[in-house]
Amino acid sequence: ALAAVVLDITLSLVFVFAAGGEAVHLAWANTIAFAFGCILQYVIIRKSTGFMIDRQTLVTMAKGLIGTAAGALVILGFYRLLGTGWWTDGSSWESLWKLAVTAFAAIFVILGLYSWMNVEAVSIILKRRTSTDD
Repeated sequence: ALAAVVLDITLSLVFVFAAGGEAVHLAWANTIAFAFGCILQYVIIRKSTGFMIDRQTLVTMAKGLIGTAAGALVILGFYRLLGTGWWTDGSSWESLWKLAVTAFAAIFVILGLYSWMNVEAVSIILKRRTSTDD
């Protein structure tokens, strides 16, 4: 985890100063460092315990990727529909409203797809919710 943090800070500094310092560059730095950290931790766990990712885990990961990609497409659609000014012009009630609508639409699509694809985590959460409502 420490190696991922160091990589994240290093990439953030490099991307900010070398690539113009836009927020998207920080997101890329975070994404690369997170992926590196996940892979590194998997390698360490596998080496020390012999753990292997099974088919069901790969299926769940694919479902997660599909849901997340759909959410990203919703965000991109709103970004194209509403323009870019609301994102970069600063704080306003209108910008907050557009951000909230975009976020809720993406969340609705992601959770809807997760539920439709029977992603286990969503099923567990829904079961807990219905059992506490009884």
